[in-house]
Amino acid sequence: MATENQSLWQVQMSVGLTFETYSSLVNRLPNQSKHLNLLIFLAIYAVGLSVYSFMFDTFEGGRDNYAHFFISKYSWKYPRLLLDHWGKPAFTLVSSPFAQIGIRSVVIMNVILSAFTGYILFKTAIKTYTISSAFAGCLLLLFSPYFFVISASAMTEMMASTVIALVLYFVANKRFTAASIVFSSLVLIRTETFVFYPLIIAFFIYHKKYTDIPYLFLFPTLYTIAGFFYYNDPLWLISKSPYRGSVDVYGTGSILHFVKNLPVLIGWPFLLILTASILWFIVNRIQKKKLKEEPLLLLANGLWMLHLAAHSYAYWRGGHASMGLLRVLVPVIPAMAMVATAGIHHMLRKPRCLKSQLRGKIAFMVLSMAQIAQPWIHLPIPYRYDEADKAMLAALDWYQQHNSSERKLYYYDLLIPYYLNLNPFDTTVCVEKFDFKEPSFNGENMVLYDTRFGAIEGMSNPKDFLYHPNLQLIQYFAPKITEKTFNGSDYEIFLFKTLNEKNSVDNIRTLDSLKTHKYKNKIPLFSNPFFAYGQDEFFEIFNADISEMISGKTFNILHINAKLRNLSRTDGLGFCISVEQGAKSRSLCLFRWMNGLTSDIATSS
Repeated sequence: MATENQSLWQVQMSVGLTFETYSSLVNRLPNQSKHLNLLIFLAIYAVGLSVYSFMFDTFEGGRDNYAHFFISKYSWKYPRLLLDHWGKPAFTLVSSPFAQIGIRSVVIMNVILSAFTGYILFKTAIKTYTISSAFAGCLLLLFSPYFFVISASAMTEMMASTVIALVLYFVANKRFTAASIVFSSLVLIRTETFVFYPLIIAFFIYHKKYTDIPYLFLFPTLYTIAGFFYYNDPLWLISKSPYRGSVDVYGTGSILHFVKNLPVLIGWPFLLILTASILWFIVNRIQKKKLKEEPLLLLANGLWMLHLAAHSYAYWRGGHASMGLLRVLVPVIPAMAMVATAGIHHMLRKPRCLKSQLRGKIAFMVLSMAQIAQPWIHLPIPYRYDEADKAMLAALDWYQQHNSSERKLYYYDLLIPYYLNLNPFDTTVCVEKFDFKEPSFNGENMVLYDTRFGAIEGMSNPKDFLYHPNLQLIQYFAPKITEKTFNGSDYEIFLFKTLNEKNSVDNIRTLDSLKTHKYKNKIPLFSNPFFAYGQDEFFEIFNADISEMISGKTFNILHINAKLRNLSRTDGLGFCISVEQGAKSRSLCLFRWMNGLTSDIATSS
C-alpha cells in the first residue's frame, strides 16, 4: 500500500514538474511565438478580407479610389505624379508597385496594412496590459465599421492609421527618434494631419526630447526640396493644397455631425468601452492616481479628439473641402482603440460593478462578439454598383460598341477611363475636367457628361452642353429608378459628338425623343407599319382613335418613327400630325424634310 501511494506521488510530481518546466520555457520564447494565436488570427483576417474584397463592385471612398489608383499606377510613367499633392506623395510612392498590377492589388495592400496596424496596437498594449485586454483592443480596431471598409479600399486613410499606430508604439517603447521620423511622413499621407504638430511638439518638450523635434519635419523637408525643382516654389506643399473647396460645392453641416455618427464610425460596443475608458481616466485624474502609461494615453486621446474637432470645425464652417465624410476619421481609430484597451484592462482588474472578474470577462466577450457584427449592421457591404453606376456602365457599353477608339473622349467621372482602360493622363486619348465654355473641341470627338461629377468638378449643368453650339446630342442614359445627385438634381448621362461647325440639329428635341425610351407602360398604337403610296398632294396614312389608350390625368408622349425609302428627293416633302378631340383640334405639328433632315415649320396646340 505504501508502495502504491509512493508511486502515485511520484507521478503527480513528474506531471507538476513537466508543467512547470513548460511554463518556464513559454516565458522564454520570443514574442512572435507567445503571440502565435494572434498571428494566426491576423493571417485569417487578412486572407478572408482580401477574398471578401473581390465581392465589392466599388469601394468606400467612391471615385477617389480610382483617382489614387491612377496616380500611383502612372507615377512610373510620369514621375511628376510622385509629387502630386492630391494623390498624397508618400502613399503614391508606397502603393505604386501594387498599382502596376491593378486596383485590387492596392486594396490587398491596404488589407495587409490593416492587419499590421492591429498587430502594432497589440504590441503596444501588451507592454503594459494583459494579452486578453490587448487582443480585445485589436478586435475593436479591426471590426470598427469604417476601419473595416477602408481596409478593403484603395484610399489613403488606412496607411495614415498605420503610421499613427507606429507612432504610439515607438512612444510607448521610449523610442522618440523613431516616433518623430515616422510621424513626419503623416502629413504626406493625409494633409489635414498637420494639426497634430502643436500636440506632438508639446509632447516631446514635456519629455525633454528637444533633439528629436527636428526629425518631425524630415519627410516634408525632403519633399519640399524635391518639389521645388518641379514647381519652382519653396512653399508648394502649402500653395498647391487642393483643399480649398467652396461651401456651394461641398456644403456644410452641424458641428456635432461627426460626434453623432461615432456609432457608425467605430460601432456601438467600441463607443461604449471608449466612453467608459475616458470616464475611468478622468476619475483617476480627479483622484490624483498616477498611471505609468498616462503620457501615452494623453497623447492617444489628444490625437483623436484633436482630429475630430478639426474636421467638425471644417465641416461646420464650410469652404475647407469637407463633405462630412466619416472615413476621414479612420486614421485616428488606432488611437481610440489604444484608449479603449486601457479601459478594458483596468476595468477587468477591478470590476466593482460586475462583482467578479469572471462576469467582467464574459461581458467583454459579449461586447467583442457584438463588435465583429458592427460593419454589417451599419454599412451596406459588400458595396454594389447603385442604379446611377449601372446607368454609367450601360452608357460605356454603348460607347464601346458605337464609337471609334480614335476619337478623343471628354469626361468628368473617373469610372469612365477605368472601365474603358484609358490612360487619364494622356490628353491625346481623353481629357478630364475640361472647360465646357470652349468654343470648339477641334474635330469630331466625344463628350460624356454626367450630372453628378459634371456639377461638382465642372461647375456646369446639362443646359450648358445641350445649348452648346458645337455639340450634338447622340445618346442619353438615366437610371431605371431615379437617383439624386449631390446638388439634388436627377442623375443623367448625355453623350455628345463635337462639331467644328455650328450644330444644325436641335438637341432639346433630340433629347425628348431619346427620353421616350426610358418610359414604362408603353402602349403600341399599331402592330404593323404603314406604307404610303400615291402622287396626291395630300394623302392620309392612318387615322386611329387613341382616347381609350391614354389617360388625361398623366403626361403622355407620342413617339413616332418615320422612314423614307426609294425617294429620289425629299425637298418639300412634309409630315403632319394632328391630335383632335371631337371637332376641335388640340395639337398640330407640321414637319418638312430638307436633305435628309427634319425642320419644324409649324406648331400649334
